[in-house]
Amino acid sequence: MRIKRPDAGFTLVEVVVAFVVAALVLVAAMQLFGGAFDGSARAERMTRALVAAESTMESVGAAIPFKLGTQRGTVQPGLSWEATIAPYTGLPLTTMDRLPVTAFTVEVRVQWDGSSRDGVTLRTMKVAKRAGNE
Repeated sequence: MRIKRPDAGFTLVEVVVAFVVAALVLVAAMQLFGGAFDGSARAERMTRALVAAESTMESVGAAIPFKLGTQRGTVQPGLSWEATIAPYTGLPLTTMDRLPVTAFTVEVRVQWDGSSRDGVTLRTMKVAKRAGNE
């Protein structure tokens, strides 16, 4: 039986095991922080896209005319919008003809150039004065 001396210290195997455990913990921590930073960056991008989509939606009927079909533009470098305007079909045509306004279904999609996945889509109904009712 070996007697341990108080000044013996750690064996080489214990030091290697300690380094391996520390390395595994460090790698796990780096992956956790890296994922948090990626999520934060994506959330920031989506927030910018949402603000741009809301701004573009407000522009429909003012700076963007009520023209049936799809219109496209750029909000800022790398961020583009697409507005699709169609006649509103939620009411019967006979009811719509009696109204002094014309209703449109408006869909605005804002996305990052080169990304078909990241983007924000908003849908609403907007009304405009009927031609001849100015």
